[in-house]
Amino acid sequence: MLNTAFGAGIIIPPHIYPPILPILDPSIALACLPYVITAIIAALFGWLLAYATQRKFGRKLNLLNIILPPLILVLVSIRFGFGTVLVQGSILCFLLLFASNSDIHIREVPDSVSIMIAITALIGKELANIPIMLLAAVLITLPQLAIAIIKPNTYGGADIKLMAACAFLLGFEKGLIAIIVGLLIAVIYTVIIRKMKNQTLKDSFALIPYLAIGVCAVYFL
Repeated sequence: MLNTAFGAGIIIPPHIYPPILPILDPSIALACLPYVITAIIAALFGWLLAYATQRKFGRKLNLLNIILPPLILVLVSIRFGFGTVLVQGSILCFLLLFASNSDIHIREVPDSVSIMIAITALIGKELANIPIMLLAAVLITLPQLAIAIIKPNTYGGADIKLMAACAFLLGFEKGLIAIIVGLLIAVIYTVIIRKMKNQTLKDSFALIPYLAIGVCAVYFL
């Protein structure tokens, strides 16, 4: 339908007029507020982690430590809501980020990180769940120990302790999947990068960042 403008009989097609933008419903803005707050808090803690890592290891500020937490936690809150999963996942995310930074820079991870992950695993759990959680940790630890014994210097003690704690949190099946996913990513990425750079494949590399990806993927997905 054509409109007349200025009363002069000038015919102007309706597509000339820009559409009227709808006013944002206050209820929509209010619904988005928890996610915005979550992103801000996660980014703040990420910045503190990045700053602490910079001071501890004497490296440049790593922006991934600031960007990843809000990105991950907002997606988790959208999927699971603001409950136990988000609280536990947030703590796990920051502990794995710190462990990854430590492994990358000094090839060591404090035992306190694994202990804190094991404590985090108790969130929302009952006393009756602990035996099966311990069994999962033991079953995940045994094959890792076997690899470390058969091929020395290929699988570190920090990797074993961290994954034992993660299996205590995830359970046996998810813990096993996390290890497999992490190792596959580590092997594929390392082979591709070192082939591109004409580097030897025999040198060791930080494994925990890849295991952390596997753990987060299994936990959050």
